[in-house]
Amino acid sequence: MKGRLPNLLMVTVIAVLIWVYAASQTIERAEVFVSVDFIAPAGQDLLIEEQGPRQQVRLVLEGNQAELARFRRLDQPLQIEVRQEPGETQMPVAVSDVIRNLQAVRNTNVSIVESRPDRIQLHVEPFVTLDNISISTSELPESVVISDVTPTTATLRFPASSLETVNKYAEIEAQISEDVFGRLEPGVRSPISAAVTLPPELAAIRHLSIVTPRDVKAVLTLQVERIEGTPRVPVKVMMSPTEAGRFLIDVDESFVDITLSGPRDVMTQLENSNELFAVVDLSGVDLDARIDRENLASAVLINLPDGVIPGLAPSVTYRVRRIEAAALPSTGPLPE
Repeated sequence: MKGRLPNLLMVTVIAVLIWVYAASQTIERAEVFVSVDFIAPAGQDLLIEEQGPRQQVRLVLEGNQAELARFRRLDQPLQIEVRQEPGETQMPVAVSDVIRNLQAVRNTNVSIVESRPDRIQLHVEPFVTLDNISISTSELPESVVISDVTPTTATLRFPASSLETVNKYAEIEAQISEDVFGRLEPGVRSPISAAVTLPPELAAIRHLSIVTPRDVKAVLTLQVERIEGTPRVPVKVMMSPTEAGRFLIDVDESFVDITLSGPRDVMTQLENSNELFAVVDLSGVDLDARIDRENLASAVLINLPDGVIPGLAPSVTYRVRRIEAAALPSTGPLPE
């Protein structure tokens, strides 16, 4: 009895191994759901769209346990190359056939018995590229100036069937958010980034198109509010030191009205300032030839603040007298 026990155990083990092997080789059926992606062959730029809603493919497979297990371990989605025939845009695809022909599927040794859906209708057409499309900017407030837009042109990739429409409405716009304008400071150059977009007329192909670059850089400047004013400023006369000892100059008006435009804050300060004045420069003028008659000269503004622009230079009427014939000079020295 003791001699038979090892033999009995060996027979049992062999029987179990035979059963396991036989079970593993038994052909079974299994239902598997897979997702697929239709892709263009290398070197081709194609638009490939499934007609109707995308769905997973239900496959009925036949194979032993090991084969079915290998199939379930395949990377998904399964990638299926689509080759477009010249002039064809509608392509029916036999799902079982194209999946069966994938090398990775062939390596599993499973058989595809059935697929649902059994056919998928594809729309296939090439992409085309249009270069050097001008980039415009969305509407800006009147007080905002844009500069240094980079780049100024873009490239658009889109389906070939839309070529006529694109040629008609080929315009790309950089959309500047209105929130940006509220953060601008007067007179300060503010760099910004703006996303580019297609015009409304090309909305139907927006999800199928690629614009390069996707955004542009620019600089926005909020212009300072400018106003006009007409301050009255004093008139001063300037002569050479030699002439100042020989002549007196009498001006008809000691103040003149000057038309100015400039930033509101600066113009407001000028209203209460006494630093601005008008100078009649007679240096180098032959004053002997101008004695005892009315003369006309343009005045030059002194101490004009930055950003303030004067209108026409004021004209000043003056008379020249010799100093010996005068009791006292009527003009004082220029302020320093």
